[in-house]
Amino acid sequence: MLMPLIVVAFVIRGMEVIKLFDEVYVMTRGGPGTTTETISTYLQQVAFGDFRLGYAAAAATVVLIVTVVVIYQGLRPIRNRVATERG
Repeated sequence: MLMPLIVVAFVIRGMEVIKLFDEVYVMTRGGPGTTTETISTYLQQVAFGDFRLGYAAAAATVVLIVTVVVIYQGLRPIRNRVATERG
């Protein structure tokens, strides 16, 4: 009975992790080294630090596609359960 709630909680938390940028950047700027580097801080460093805007845009597109696929797969059990309950 809790499966839909758990899946939704994981999806929402996963989206928050991908968007995480400001706290890490303000507190550590992705360092020391790359220990606190996230996807967002990596893309920002590549785009504006290394001036590789095309690479950063392509990487962000890949991250978007992977996120959509993972969320779609994660929500599949909820859709299946709703479909079976409706008849």
